[in-house]
Amino acid sequence: MLFTFLALSLSKPLVSASEERSFVLWMRNNNQIFVGNEYHFRLGVWLTNQNYVRQHNSQKKSFKLSMNSLAHLTPSEYRSLLNFRTHAQNIRPTAIPTQIKNFKVEEGLDLRTLGHVNPIQNCGACPAAWAFTTAAIFESSNVKYHQTLYKFSEQFLIDCVSSCQGCDGGDYYDAVDFVFQTYSGGMMKLSDYPYKESQGTCKVDKSKLVGDLHIKTFVDEPQNDDIALNYFVGFYKVVAACNVDADHASFQLYYSGVYDEPNCNPNDLNYLVNCVGYGTSTEDIPYFIIRNNWGKSWGEEGYIRMLRGSNQCGLSNRFMVLD
Repeated sequence: MLFTFLALSLSKPLVSASEERSFVLWMRNNNQIFVGNEYHFRLGVWLTNQNYVRQHNSQKKSFKLSMNSLAHLTPSEYRSLLNFRTHAQNIRPTAIPTQIKNFKVEEGLDLRTLGHVNPIQNCGACPAAWAFTTAAIFESSNVKYHQTLYKFSEQFLIDCVSSCQGCDGGDYYDAVDFVFQTYSGGMMKLSDYPYKESQGTCKVDKSKLVGDLHIKTFVDEPQNDDIALNYFVGFYKVVAACNVDADHASFQLYYSGVYDEPNCNPNDLNYLVNCVGYGTSTEDIPYFIIRNNWGKSWGEEGYIRMLRGSNQCGLSNRFMVLD
């Protein structure tokens, strides 16, 4: 209620002509059209977020924020994009290798440069992050074992995984379990099952299923460090699906740099992303390379670098790789 009142009050005579011009330009650049009361409300929300961005960027932080394509959303509206929903899981986590703490992984790894990762997508009106993260780990593992980067269909998962809730949320554990139990690890390609930004009826052509994988899973309990995640991505050289606490304006409006949010709660895992590598910044800050599905206008061309070594936002608490 406080946010709503502030947003509404800001949209009245206190708004300067230059601020309104900036908002109109933002609408044009982001293909948004607001009129009437909705226009005034969104203007107020946008200005509230702009104030937060300016305040953050004025401080000495390891990352910057911007008025990106999500800058018109209230906290509750942004939260609706996260919708991670866990479910009963039949997959058993793989035990931590005894040599994990002594294993020396490469200093840096970027699976994008190894051809394991498809171009950034935008989930649009269907915030099914669980489907996007699932498709990405199947794509990466197929590159490793079949030397082909397929573009798998998120829509196939959204329509067919009954243990998930389509655009209303889900979990990559359930999706992976479904694919292996129902189709022996086979996936539909995007070209055969296009993305619709909504949930529909499951329509699978079994003759067009692609893939033949074995599975290793890890981790479904808090580890409070990033050694395991670093090991699995670095040693197996495959993309991981991860859970994070993304319920922060700093994540919503992230632009560049190494993300380090002190208010993150590693026990409140509310979103799903992919880890596609790791490295160290020019400022000597270690990071993981994290793939999102909110389009290239968000973050660093659709990616976010998250602090490595401190279990940032619970990134290493729960994740999965396919190998």
